[in-house]
Order: sequence, then structure tokens, then C-alpha cells
Amino acid sequence: YRYFCGDDDVMLENILKNINKFIESVPYGEKWLDSVVSQLKDSSFTQNIKKNFFEKLSGQFYNAAEKCRQALEIAESEGNMSDKNCIKAVSTLENEYQYLSETADIFKNQPYLISERTGFSFVTLRVKNCFPQSAELKIKALRDEYKKIFQSCISEEYSIFMNADRDINAHIEILEIISELIKILNHKIDEVKISKNGLSFSDAERIALELLSETDENGMIVKSELARELSDYYKVIMIDEFQDSNNKQNLIFRLLSHNGNAYENGDNMFLVGDVKQAIYGFRLSDSGIFTEVMENSAEYTENCSENAYIKLNMNFRSSEEVINFVNFIFTRIMSEDIGGVNYEDEKLIMGASFADTDKVTEIALIEDNGDYENASAVWTAAKIAEMLENKAPVCCKDGVSSRPCENRDFCILLRNNDSASAYADELRKLGIPAYLEETSGYIQSREISLMINLLKTVDNPLRDTSLVSVMLSPMFSMTPDEVMEIRLLDRKASMYSALCMAVGEKFSADEEKSEPLVKGICLEKALNIYSIINELRMYSASDTLEQLIRRIYEKTDFLSVMQIYSDSEKKKANLRILIEYAKSYEKSSCGGLSGFLRFVEKSSSLGNDGFRNGSTSSSSENVVSIKTMHKSKGLEFPFVFAGNLEKKFNTKDITNNVIIDYRYGIGFILRNPELLTLYSTVIHRYIGGIKKSKLLSEELRLLYVALTRAKDKLFIPG
Repeated sequence: YRYFCGDDDVMLENILKNINKFIESVPYGEKWLDSVVSQLKDSSFTQNIKKNFFEKLSGQFYNAAEKCRQALEIAESEGNMSDKNCIKAVSTLENEYQYLSETADIFKNQPYLISERTGFSFVTLRVKNCFPQSAELKIKALRDEYKKIFQSCISEEYSIFMNADRDINAHIEILEIISELIKILNHKIDEVKISKNGLSFSDAERIALELLSETDENGMIVKSELARELSDYYKVIMIDEFQDSNNKQNLIFRLLSHNGNAYENGDNMFLVGDVKQAIYGFRLSDSGIFTEVMENSAEYTENCSENAYIKLNMNFRSSEEVINFVNFIFTRIMSEDIGGVNYEDEKLIMGASFADTDKVTEIALIEDNGDYENASAVWTAAKIAEMLENKAPVCCKDGVSSRPCENRDFCILLRNNDSASAYADELRKLGIPAYLEETSGYIQSREISLMINLLKTVDNPLRDTSLVSVMLSPMFSMTPDEVMEIRLLDRKASMYSALCMAVGEKFSADEEKSEPLVKGICLEKALNIYSIINELRMYSASDTLEQLIRRIYEKTDFLSVMQIYSDSEKKKANLRILIEYAKSYEKSSCGGLSGFLRFVEKSSSLGNDGFRNGSTSSSSENVVSIKTMHKSKGLEFPFVFAGNLEKKFNTKDITNNVIIDYRYGIGFILRNPELLTLYSTVIHRYIGGIKKSKLLSEELRLLYVALTRAKDKLFIPG
């Protein structure tokens, strides 16, 4: 508890959520947690972690010395050795190189003596006018680098190394407690699920696994009687997109396979996949499963009786120019270490024929003037406008003829949606319609915000803010002056009371009807609002949420009202999906309208409302598509613009307070109770290094997916 809680237990709560989410993808998740603790108690495992950290730290010491040697070499070769300041600078660099080299050697051979070498300080190095400007800049840059590396190594990194055993013991202590907390948490969650007669998708996987497996007297996982029966029943088990499966799913497949077991695939499993397109690690898929299968298989031959694979690297989508560009890039950057495959063995081969048009990949170098994202969007929109105006040819399916391009032939692919609206805005400025699939801000969207306010008014008409919002909306079209006229009938009363006075209706049972206090159009609108609200209030007592929302759409003709907006299809899709959210809520809760409104309000207050926007297909509309790279998988477009490639990777997963890996366990950032500071541990660094490699691999594969969406031509602004 002391490691994760300061003023509150939010950090502990988040850690429990993260670990619990991860073990949903793991076979026997709670047992896996216990195995993580056992692994940390295994001296061979922890010695390997410490050895790995030691070798990396030793390498960093030598790296600092090497950069100092490079700076010294430049100083000696390009300096004016008749200048006393130059001689002094070279002497300083010589002293620093000697010190850094000695320190690196001492750490490698007697690491515990490093604490005696912490008193060294880097003196001011005066190189101005001693060397040519280019040499001066190189020396300064190299010196800044090796000083930073050395200072980090001698203090923070060395401290982590020296406290490795203490921190490993702390991990064991923490994980034993967390394991028990997770078990208690899941027991409580299961009780709630049972009371509501509900299951999650991961529950279905877990139950399937429990039905298909048993544990023998040696603690090994074996097939249950049901699994043996089913494995004889299925002739072939075909699994598509196998690179996106997780460890729990893989175990289920093996237990269902003929002659398979928990540790090996059976002889009737037919797997289809492409490790180069494994891009769902954030959903806890594990591409390493497919890689392992490939490593344990041989290339298919007619006489092959063992597990075998067939390479399907013929590409029937893209032009020769696109394929050549993709092959040129990925033979240089994708490897077994980063990417998961040796691309040289996986190169694409052209399988389609294309009409003779300009298809050479276009790379645009855009000047970074402080607003690069917008500049990239401006260039992209202008290029699309130019191609539309010039009727750039698109190759037809016959591979011989061509046709003029249309809006729908263009797709802009981005790493995420952060800058998508900038691209859409620039296109619209040029009169080019664009389709942008938004995944957040559902509750805040104009149409849903209005519906929520109307539901709040139906639930309780004394909510003035909600009622006024509804009155001023396109649903009822009152003007601000008309609302003010009603408001002034009684400033101290609620807005609903003033509305009752306006139409001459009773606000409470002990009042009597009176003459309306407003006239003309204002009275007509007020009567319409009053009658609809009260009719809906009456029906809300018996209607389901779904029925009530449908009734609102019918009474107010709200879906038709959305036609006044340029993005009417998106707004109508959002309104339709609200019905689905209401149905889903009622299946899992009995809170009624009031409960649903509380649920929406709580979800919205968390910052990420958890509601996805309604989807409208862009395939049937003649618009430019703007998509995330993840969303583009499986799609194809004649012209693809790969934007935002200059953005830094999101390293949150490798810098979190807790990082998790199926094979290597769990690493924590801990709190120093004396110094009240957070610090990384040797285990956190070790798993972080593994996760970083996986992150880079996934980002590389995501780039591969994006570039291979293009049929005719690729554009890369950068």
C-alpha cells in the first residue's frame, strides 16, 4: 500500500484495473499472477535480469567514453594547435576520455567500486574561435551527449543496479498482495454479474477454457473429456488473422485441435495470417504466437507430413511503383528484431496489371514553420484539389483502361485522429467533401446533448438549464426573445412554472387554469413544447428507454430536423445509436430513465465518455476518406496520403507505473518513502526494454499496413 498511495488510492486502483484487464487475455489469469511471483523467486530468472541490466549499463559507460573519443579526435584533427586555448581544450577532452574509459573498465570488472568515482566534475570547455564552426558544433553536441549519459549512469542507473535485490524483494511482496486483491476484486465482480445474469466476452473465453481443460497429477494442462470429443468432431479448424490472437484464444484452439495438446498445435489447424500486419497489441494480441508457429514449421512440399506453411506474398492490389517503394523501405528497416520478420524473405511480388499512368510515389518536403500539422494538411488538400481538377487517371479493374479520379478515390491515413479535423477543414475550404470518423465527443455532440437535455426535462421539468436548451433548439425553434418573454412572467419561479403560466395551464394540483399570458407565434410554440413534454412524461412511466426515445423522434420529427446540417448523416447515425445505448443499458440495469441519465453524466465526467459515435459509411458517398491507419486495414484506395509520419511514438505503455508482459511478468515504478520520489526498478527497466522493442515493431507494422493500402499511387508529406 505504501508504494502506491499518497493522498488517495487512485494509483492503486488504476494498477489493479490494468493488471486485471491484462489477465483477461491470459489463460488462467489468476494462476498466471501466482507464476509471476514464483518466477521472481527463481534466482536464475532474477540473475538474468540483473545481468541484462549490468551489460546495458556497462555499454552506456563505454558509449559515453566513445563519444568523448570522437570529440577528442575532431579537436585534434581540426584544431589550431598553436593556440593555447585550443591546446587547453584538447587537454580537457583527453582528461575526460581517460576518466570515462577508466570508469567504464572499473564498472565492467568491479562495479561496486564505482561509488568512489562520483566526485568528478566536468569543467567549462572553451572552444569558441579555437576550431572551425562545424567542428565546434560537433564537439559541443558530442560533449553534451556523453556528459548526459555519464551523469545518468553514475547516479540514477547505478543506484537502480545496486538496489536490484531490494527492489526484486519489494516486487515479490507487492505482487503477493496484489494477487490476493485481484482475486477478491474478481470474486466481487462475479457476484455482480451473477446477480444481473450477465457475462463479458472474456468470461465466455474463460468458461470455454475451463470446459476444455483439466490439470493432471503433475500440474500439466491436459484435454478434458469434452475437448477430446470435440477434437475428433472437427475436420478442420480454420483461423483467419491468426497474428491478432492472444494466448488464451491460442490455448482454446490447441485444445480443440485433433492430436493437439495445450503445448502443441494439432494436425487439423489451418492458420491464415501475416505477422507484418499484426497491429493490435493494444488489444493484447500477441504476434509472437504466430512467429513461434512459423519457426516450428517447414515450407510446404507435396510430401510434407509435419506442420507446414505456404507464403502468399503475391500482391493483387497495388501498382508496381507502390510495391517497389514498399519493398525498398521495408527491406531496410524491418527485421526479426524490429518488426518480427525478415522482410527480405517476405517481399511483395506484383500480381495485378495496371494501366500506364503516373504512379511514382511522391514525397513532399514541407517546411516546418512552427505549424507543421496545418502545413501538411494544406499541402495535402491542395494536391487532392489539383488532381481532381486535372482529372488524374485511375486504373480500372481490367488493368488496361483508366477513368478520371473522383473524391472517393482519395484517402488520408493518420496515426490517430488528433489532427484529422485540420485535414477535413482544409479540404472543405477548397469545396471538397470529406468523411471523418470521430470516435470521441459523442455526449458533447450537438444532437446528443440536446436529446440528453430533453430526457432530463422529461425526467424532471424543473431543471431550468435543460428546459431552456430544449426550447431554443431546432426541435422547437423558440427565439431568445420568446424565451425571455416567458421567463419574465415570473423571475422567481422555475422556467417550467413560467411555461405553464404562458399557456394557461396548472403548475400544481391546487392551482386553477387561467388565460394564456403570451400570444401569437410565441403561444403556439409554448403550447407545442408544453404538450409534448407532458405527453412524454406520461409515457415515461410505462415506456422502456428505447420506446421513449423512439417516441421522441416520432413526436418531434427530430431525425428530419437534422437535415438542416451539412453533416446530417453523421448526426442521424448518432441519434440512431442512442437507441442501442439505451437498450444496452436496460439489459444490464434497472435504473430507468433517471438511472440512465446518471450513468451518462458519470461517464461524461470521466473525460472519456465511453460512447462511440454512430458510423456512416463513406464507401457509398463521393467523399475523401480520412481514417486512422488502424481503421484502414483491409481497405484499398487508388490514392493514399500517409500523413503525420513525423510524430513521435506514444511511449505511455513503457513508462507507466506498471508495465506487463506475458513472458516476463510485471514491473513497477516504486516510491522512495524517505525521499518521497518515484524511481524505476531493474525489473521495470528490463520489461520496459522488451516492451519498447514490441512498440517499435508494432509501429513499423502499422506503417506497412498504411503504405500497402494504395492501389495506384502513394503520397508522403514530410
